[in-house]
Amino acid sequence: MANIDFSKCQVCKHAKHIGRDCGEILNPLHPAGDDNRCKCDDIQARKNTHGKTGGWHLLPWSVLAKVAEIYDYGSRKYKANSWQDVPPDPDTGATPRERYEQAMFRHWEYFKGGEWLDPESGKPHLSHFIWNALAVFWFELQDRKKEEDRAA
Repeated sequence: MANIDFSKCQVCKHAKHIGRDCGEILNPLHPAGDDNRCKCDDIQARKNTHGKTGGWHLLPWSVLAKVAEIYDYGSRKYKANSWQDVPPDPDTGATPRERYEQAMFRHWEYFKGGEWLDPESGKPHLSHFIWNALAVFWFELQDRKKEEDRAA
């Protein structure tokens, strides 16, 4: 069985395009015109996901893995997802969201001050910073959902 690269047009060998004729210029030394464009009538099966991927394939997975280590660290230190139910600070009255904002900025300051690793966890301060930013964002989304539910 021949090895066929289904990601390329079998006539012009260009990357496949959505639609039937790929229309790629076949010979770049000749002027562009209908007679110099591929009419491969490429009808190989494909799934049109253009604009429908959600961007997941663009995420920096190596960075997210470092942030996931913070989730794991916290779940072992406390309890999985208990951060979502943290009470207001009894001393300052800071809301849960404000507590994560404060922690986020503390880690940012340590990082900006030249400290790479958090001494307690042994993980990068930037990982903690991003984790706390995600927690703040989670609280923001929860607040907005509550507002939408009240308005409905």
